[in-house]
Amino acid sequence: MASPFEPPWPVVERAECYTVESATGQILVYIYFEDEPGRRGATGRLTKDEARRLAANVAKLPDLLGASAPDGRLRAPLEAALAAVDVTAPATVVYPLKLALDALDAEPPTNDKTAADDRK
Repeated sequence: MASPFEPPWPVVERAECYTVESATGQILVYIYFEDEPGRRGATGRLTKDEARRLAANVAKLPDLLGASAPDGRLRAPLEAALAAVDVTAPATVVYPLKLALDALDAEPPTNDKTAADDRK
């Protein structure tokens, strides 16, 4: 059985959102937009252009993760996606990007046997 996260991840424009889907058709992300300023303020949605840029950056993640991130290739697109999001964007958009950046800064777990022995 194929993984639900199988790349590539195409971006699909819908009536009021963009979706990022896996190659198997599984919808991975909904990114809603509203271009009418009055309604956008009431709903807290992104503009259509902001949503499109964010969806495009999310769709790049399989390639970036597959390329391994130690040399920083993952950080730049995440920072660009975060910069593309308006400061009034809902936490559901901003928080996952910040969480991913924080994960890059975290110390990788060690498999050092002596460190485990020292804790005993």
